[in-house]
Amino acid sequence: MANELKSTFSDMEASAFRVYAEDLLEAYTSAAERQRLQAYMLQTIAQDRQNVVDDQESINDKRVRRRDQQSILEELVLKHSHDYSRAPDLFQDQIKSDAEIIALCTQDDAEIYLKNRNITGNITLSGDKVKLCGLDATGSALTNDLVHTCICTGRLIVSGTDVTLEGIHFKFAAEWTDLADEFPMIKFSGGTNVKLTIKNCTFENTGTHADGRFVSGAGSGGGVQSIQGCVIKNFTSWMLLDATTDSATPTVRLDSFTLDSCRIDNCMGSIAVRGIQANPNGVASFTKNVVAFGANGQHASFWDVFEANNTLRVICTGNTCTGAVATDNRGFLQAFSKSAIPWMVRYQENTITNFAACFRCACNAGFYAPNTYDVQFALKATAAETTNVTNGGSYVYPYNDATKTYAPENGATFSEPTGEFAGLTNFAHA
Repeated sequence: MANELKSTFSDMEASAFRVYAEDLLEAYTSAAERQRLQAYMLQTIAQDRQNVVDDQESINDKRVRRRDQQSILEELVLKHSHDYSRAPDLFQDQIKSDAEIIALCTQDDAEIYLKNRNITGNITLSGDKVKLCGLDATGSALTNDLVHTCICTGRLIVSGTDVTLEGIHFKFAAEWTDLADEFPMIKFSGGTNVKLTIKNCTFENTGTHADGRFVSGAGSGGGVQSIQGCVIKNFTSWMLLDATTDSATPTVRLDSFTLDSCRIDNCMGSIAVRGIQANPNGVASFTKNVVAFGANGQHASFWDVFEANNTLRVICTGNTCTGAVATDNRGFLQAFSKSAIPWMVRYQENTITNFAACFRCACNAGFYAPNTYDVQFALKATAAETTNVTNGGSYVYPYNDATKTYAPENGATFSEPTGEFAGLTNFAHA
C-alpha cells in the first residue's frame, strides 16, 4: 500500500517493492521529502541486510554444535559398542502369517509396513494410532497409474482412533442387503474413531452385488476424516460414501472431511457428508478429484456427486467429472443447512459435463441460505468448465420443482445467489 511505513522489506517481491518505492517518491514534488524517503528506504534495507547476517551467524553456530554433538555421540557409541553377532535374530527374515499381521492391527501404536505381500482376511483396526502401510507404491491416482506392492483382500472395520492406511490395494466384494448383510468395504464400530487418514490407496469392489458400498459411516466418532490420492472403483451402490451415517440423521460432528486428489472410477453412487443442525460440521472439502462414470453408469437413486449439509464451510474446487448422464434432477454439488449458524460455500474451477446444475442448495422455509458476504464465498464457472449443464444453481427443493419459492429463514439478509456461471442462469421457480 502506498505511503505505508514499513519496518522491513524482506517479505516483498522485487515487483511489489518497485511499486511501493515509486509510489512513495512520486507522491512528493519537493526534493527534500524525496531525499528523506530515499534515506528511509536505504536504512530499512540496511537493517534487513544486518538481520540476514545475524540469522546466518545463528545458523552457523547451530551447525557447529550439531557437528560437536555428532562427534560426542559417535565416541560414546564406540565406547558402548554392541556385539551384533549375539543378536542373529535381527538379520533373519521376519515372516509373519496373514493372521499375525491382522492381529497387529488390534494393538495400540502398531506400525505395520508391508511389501510384496498379499493378505487375505478382514482387518479390524481396533488399536489406537495404528499405521498400516504398503511400501514402494508408484504412480498417481489422478494419472490412473497407481500401482501397489501389497494387496489386502477383505473388508476394513475401524474402531481405533488416529488410524492411517497408506499405499495398499484393498479388494473386497462389497454388499448391503436390507440392513441384514451389511458389508461395505469400510465400516466403523463403537463410535470411537475420531481420526482416519487414508493416503495413496486403491479400493476396488470385486463383487457384482447391486448395493456395493465403499464407506458406511455409522459407528464413526466424527472428528477428522481424510482421503487423499486414492483410487476408488467399481462400487455399485446408490451410496458410495456416507462419512458418519448410513443415510440417516448424524449424531457426531466432523471437524473436517477431506477428499483430495482421488480418482473415482466406474462408481454409481453419491458421496454425502452430513452434519448436526445444532452443531454443524467444520469443513467439508472436495478438491482436485477426477470422477469418471463408466460402464456401470449412475444408480437410479443417484442425486449429486458430492453433498454436504449442516456444515460451516463447504469447499468444492478443481474437480473434473466425465461420463455422467443428464437428467433434470442430478447436480454436481449439493449443500444446504438447517442451522442458523452462518455457513459458506466455495465452488470454482470444476469441469463438469451433463448435469442439471453446478450447485444445488435448498432454500425453502426451514433452511438457511449461505453467507454470500464471506470473503471465501464463490460460485464460479467459466464457459469451458460446463458442457451440457442446464443451470448454474438451483435454490428450491425439490430442485426441479418450478412451483417452489426461494424462502430461506435468512432470506431478508441473503437474496438468492446469482453466482458467476458463464452462460448459465439459476433454475427458474415461482
